[in-house]
Amino acid sequence: MKKILFVLALIISGLPIMHAQTTAPQNISLQAQLQFDQDLSDVWGYVDDTAREFAIVGLNRAVAIVNVTTPDAPDLISIIDGPRSIWRDIKTYEDHAFVITDSEGLGLQVLDLSNLPNPLDSTDHYFWAPHLEDFDSIQLEVCHNLYIDEQTGIAYLAGCNVNSGGILMVDVTNPDSLVYIGALDARYSHDVYVRNDTVYSSDISAGFLSIMDATDKANPVLLATQTTPFRFTHNAWLSDNSKVVFTTDERGNAPVAAYDISDLSDIKLLDEFRPSATVGRGLIPHNVHVFDDFLVTSFYKEGVIITDAHKPDNLVEVGNYDTVEGDIVSGFGGTWGAYPFLPSGTVLASDVENGLFILKPTYVRASYLEGVVTNATSGMPLTSVDVIILSDDPNSDLTNATGVFKTGQATPGTFQVEFSKIGFESKVVEVTIATGEVTNIEVALNRLPIAIGPVVLSCDEHTVKFEPSITNFGAYDWTFEGGTPSASNSFEPVITYSEAGTYPVSLKVRESLTGEVVDSLNIEVNVFDKPRANFDFTLNGKTIQLTNLSMNADSYVWEIADTIITSTDASFTFDSVGTFIITLAAGSAVCPDGDTTQQEIMIVATSLEDAGILEQFQVSPNPFIATTIINYQLNSLQEKGSIAVFNLLGEEVERYTLDQSSGQISIGQHLGKGVYLVQLQLGNQQSRGIKIVKQ
Repeated sequence: MKKILFVLALIISGLPIMHAQTTAPQNISLQAQLQFDQDLSDVWGYVDDTAREFAIVGLNRAVAIVNVTTPDAPDLISIIDGPRSIWRDIKTYEDHAFVITDSEGLGLQVLDLSNLPNPLDSTDHYFWAPHLEDFDSIQLEVCHNLYIDEQTGIAYLAGCNVNSGGILMVDVTNPDSLVYIGALDARYSHDVYVRNDTVYSSDISAGFLSIMDATDKANPVLLATQTTPFRFTHNAWLSDNSKVVFTTDERGNAPVAAYDISDLSDIKLLDEFRPSATVGRGLIPHNVHVFDDFLVTSFYKEGVIITDAHKPDNLVEVGNYDTVEGDIVSGFGGTWGAYPFLPSGTVLASDVENGLFILKPTYVRASYLEGVVTNATSGMPLTSVDVIILSDDPNSDLTNATGVFKTGQATPGTFQVEFSKIGFESKVVEVTIATGEVTNIEVALNRLPIAIGPVVLSCDEHTVKFEPSITNFGAYDWTFEGGTPSASNSFEPVITYSEAGTYPVSLKVRESLTGEVVDSLNIEVNVFDKPRANFDFTLNGKTIQLTNLSMNADSYVWEIADTIITSTDASFTFDSVGTFIITLAAGSAVCPDGDTTQQEIMIVATSLEDAGILEQFQVSPNPFIATTIINYQLNSLQEKGSIAVFNLLGEEVERYTLDQSSGQISIGQHLGKGVYLVQLQLGNQQSRGIKIVKQ
């Protein structure tokens, strides 16, 4: 209670809480927002005999009454405590309100509103909880929903703890002494609407709308049932002329549906409305109401949406206000109810978490665009063509099986309209639409030429998958010469060939509706053998030359001592001696299955330094003019050694015999100017060469 009073103090002081909407509203503006310290459920309105307007708000543990006569300065009048329940539904009859709760309850709560705007006290309300003899004297405790036929003063209670949740009828004309008068079918009713003794029951578990004649309360007659699109019928409301009923299914992505019920033996689906900005994102519609042939619908995570229903076969969004911040639109929570029937036009919206929203709508008629889209070649209608008016208003539609589309938006004027469908060239057409009027156009789209993309699945098994570029034909007739199978009607057939080669493929495609061949194509497909990896090598000391002998490949990856090389052939010098694995992976741009091979090689010591025999071998000075000195140190001299000098042609020009395991030797006296290589040799082993320069 403290939080509610604090919020009220803010409003009274001229600082109402204003909701920060994440997207710009259309034709609905916020007057004020009133928050509470508990969650909300449904909301209803009441007008007293002096034209003062009130919101009656269902809370988790109470009912709140708010004076909204001045919509930008709401005044909280009373909080009337009651059973805890996340479901609380309210209706009014004359100067009384009637409240039911689900999950926990004490029966039907009756509120006397005649003293408003004064606060209600304990004498202004009571609970009606009779023991009903028709049902073994079970006491009425909870219901889910109620509706009051104001012409007769009969309340219809739905989803109660008696009659298996079927509808109960109660005379509320004397609010101080309610009278139970009967029950309808013992089938759970989630929500109920009544006009002229005709009952519209949303049988959510059964998934359909029941329409019953309750003129004779003792003998009600079932007139018709109608399955709703998602088979989870949540609520229903009648058009002003009683010829159309609008329904919601409490499921993600479900529509508000419109049904022509002028002939109950032949009910027809007229249209399904989903907010175009949230299609396919899991948005749940909750409750739809009809005001002056506009639908005012609470969508849980998208707020209040106004739809022009003057043409119930073309429901067009003309207003919206989102009470929920953020982009997530799936799931429950957010806007529970939206009450549009106050004489001032004020709309009351109850948001479970964010409180009461007092909204000012502007009802504008839609500007309609309708027509048909055909195939420019065959003249046949095209189904599932996307139709979008390129504007800031929410709008979209798909053509039906006969190529017909019906769309529109709130804003009149001249706009570009885009027509698009997979397999056809998109087209943009300029149209002018006017408020309350229907603009009709005919559009023909040209089909794109078909192409085939062969995708090799396995070169080892010679398997190819064929993917046509256009996906919306009715039939595909394939033939494959040399393939298995040799013919197919699959959209993307997989064919196996016995060997590599070039094979002819033909495709004929047919229209969905007529079966007429509308395009054909002949191609040749190349089938390849799997790559086979192979290589040879030669060793020169620690350097290896790798020669690629692979077949059917065009890409290669060598892995040598943690080094990756991607050339066709490769050369590599090892830093140390030992045993190494060389791996070659051979691949092909047309084959997903490559091949890999490995060979093991051994690098052995090949120089005196590598063998640890020669510890020192240096030349200084270098370059030199006359002679230079070689210093060497061997671990031992068990066989005769020598120092050889070679020219750049590899020819030996001098040799000096070594008599000791270490020492110095002067060389170069007889050499001409030039570049030479000096090497110490010991048996069949030799040192690394040292380049010397005589100047």
